[in-house]
Amino acid sequence: MEGYFSVEEAASRLGISSATVRRRIRKGELKAVKEQGHYGEQYYIPIEEVNTAQTTPDIVPLVKPPLDPIELDEKISAAVRRENEELRQEIRGLRQELADLEKQQEERVQEQGGWIIAQIHAVLEEKKRPWWSRLKGKNINNNSVHER
Repeated sequence: MEGYFSVEEAASRLGISSATVRRRIRKGELKAVKEQGHYGEQYYIPIEEVNTAQTTPDIVPLVKPPLDPIELDEKISAAVRRENEELRQEIRGLRQELADLEKQQEERVQEQGGWIIAQIHAVLEEKKRPWWSRLKGKNINNNSVHER
């Protein structure tokens, strides 16, 4: 189009990327028209708009001024204090959770320990019976044994 630049041409003239040109068009910082081009709809920027943009400096400064050392120290200290408090709270919660788990484990050990002791007593009682009664599942007295 005559009297207009493509996005790439405008970017080259302004010394910025084509993405920046498109962003400035969307923000309304650069005026453009959308016309059918070789590959679908494309933006075209009037030549006067590019010339005006070349002479207008950026309003937003690119570099922030450095912070005062005292202000920087206060901000860092406050951030560290917040982080430390969050970590302390997390540690308290984890310690409580660990104590609860240890208590549950102790209760399980007590339950299992009682069961194991009962099993040991049962085995010991079984051992007191004569071996032949254990084989047959009967409790045979010495008096009931027949002589030949």
